[in-house]
Amino acid sequence: MTYGFSTKPEDKESGLLYYGYRYYDAVTGRWLSRDPIEEDGGVNLYCANLNNSIQFYDVLGLKALKTLYADVQGNYGSAPNQAAIAALKDIGAKGMAPGAKEMGGLILSCVKDGKRVALYTPAVTSPSANSINLNEEIKKYKNYRGFSIYGFYHTHPPLTKPVNPPIVRPGTTDLVWREYNLNMHRILFFSAEDVRYARANEMMAAYMASHDGNIKMVNTDPKVKILPLELPGGIVVHFNSAPTIGRWK
Repeated sequence: MTYGFSTKPEDKESGLLYYGYRYYDAVTGRWLSRDPIEEDGGVNLYCANLNNSIQFYDVLGLKALKTLYADVQGNYGSAPNQAAIAALKDIGAKGMAPGAKEMGGLILSCVKDGKRVALYTPAVTSPSANSINLNEEIKKYKNYRGFSIYGFYHTHPPLTKPVNPPIVRPGTTDLVWREYNLNMHRILFFSAEDVRYARANEMMAAYMASHDGNIKMVNTDPKVKILPLELPGGIVVHFNSAPTIGRWK
């Protein structure tokens, strides 16, 4: 096996490039097998990068992603935000079903010609309903094409509503519903674990889409002080440290 411009292993005998999920033939510009995610990656199941490899990437052989999101003039560092918003819009409502597991991916970034550019990796579903684990994704995309891992994006889907509560005396509140409402409020915020995960993996930012439609960002640079907010059930990131940067719906 050798590695060329694509950074993917190339079989010397066949000339095929292995992208993780399927093989690519650089001579024909097509994949050798059907897209594992079927039409979610485009209507042509064998087409690579929507027949436009100048403007699109396909990092695993699954789905063509828009090549780069570049800084807006006068706003250095806006490219990762643009990529995260696009990624969370791409997940959309399918990641916000009540009781769904969190979904997320990575934001990759580098500086070219004095401008920061960024792209997002395909979303994966977390094995846990309460947290996102992107350790395998970090292994896949570390040093991808000269990009570094800038941050991660993920969803906070709504919780499943509890069953009908028992009849309670007038003036009292059923504890099951009270806990549900408190938790629904808490998941509108970044958790302390979100920040710890980003910093442990040397990421500069975390992005989150909540069930109210908002997309928020928190700067996880260790030099930046993040304000805590104490809510019933735990500590979350104060809204002053996690501004809304867009909407997914």
